[in-house]
Amino acid sequence: MAKKGKQFSQLVSALQPDSMCFAYAKLNIGDDVTRKDKFILIVWVGSEISAVKKGRMMGPRATIDEIFSQRAKVVEASEPEELDKAALISDLIKAGGADYGSSTS
Repeated sequence: MAKKGKQFSQLVSALQPDSMCFAYAKLNIGDDVTRKDKFILIVWVGSEISAVKKGRMMGPRATIDEIFSQRAKVVEASEPEELDKAALISDLIKAGGADYGSSTS
């Protein structure tokens, strides 16, 4: 099943403990000077998924990695708390190099 949305919170609320999916999300990050879009690939395996079903997800994983190769980060999660937007943005900023913070001039 494919879904599309505008808010990151919609994505997180759609992920259920008994489901598995791949999600591609765009987060807008940056400082006062520069704003940029960064993409993340989320590999969701809900906490109620058996080990056998988790193993089945490895087959399409290589194809998904090829299709969504333009990404800044891959996040593997099984609990909604692992997809805290502020923490993800912080990680992307740290990995992205220069971040000049708030402008004081």
